[in-house]
Amino acid sequence: MRFHHIEYHEFLYSIISCIHSAVKISFIDNININQATYRDLTVVAINPPTGTECAEPITPVATIKNAGFSIITGFTVSYQINNGALAQTTVTGVSLLPDATMNVPLNVFTPAGGNQVLTAFTSAPVSSSGTGDESPANDTLRKSFFVTGKVSLPITEGFENSIFPPTGWSVDNPDGDVTWQRTS
Repeated sequence: MRFHHIEYHEFLYSIISCIHSAVKISFIDNININQATYRDLTVVAINPPTGTECAEPITPVATIKNAGFSIITGFTVSYQINNGALAQTTVTGVSLLPDATMNVPLNVFTPAGGNQVLTAFTSAPVSSSGTGDESPANDTLRKSFFVTGKVSLPITEGFENSIFPPTGWSVDNPDGDVTWQRTS
């Protein structure tokens, strides 16, 4: 009986060895499945505003990407600051190829002081296959920014108070390098 058990074990081992050497195992990772659409525009960036702006007129520029398969010949980009009125820019006479981007200057605005949110979105794309965005879930981009107030010159601030930065001041350090800090 013991002899048969060893024989069986050796037989099983040789079957597993043959299978292991004959089969190459492959792993697939990072699979993205996207619905294919003809007309699909998305806002991929808005610049300016940057993280901190002055209370001066700003002309935002929206970067629009054609994520669909049709060449887009016209569309609308709208934006609003916080929950304010919509401003619209209509783009016509273009040939925005699939997977291409273009910059669209939007209407000028002068922001109020404090925290602001600019919301931009695309609508009404036109192509030879028809009109309307077939994937509206990716049409909108929101960008938060802070607007500093205006001050009269000369400016004097000793930074002796316990609040730092002082009221009405902000520290903007976009490169993450050396910055202002309070020491005692």
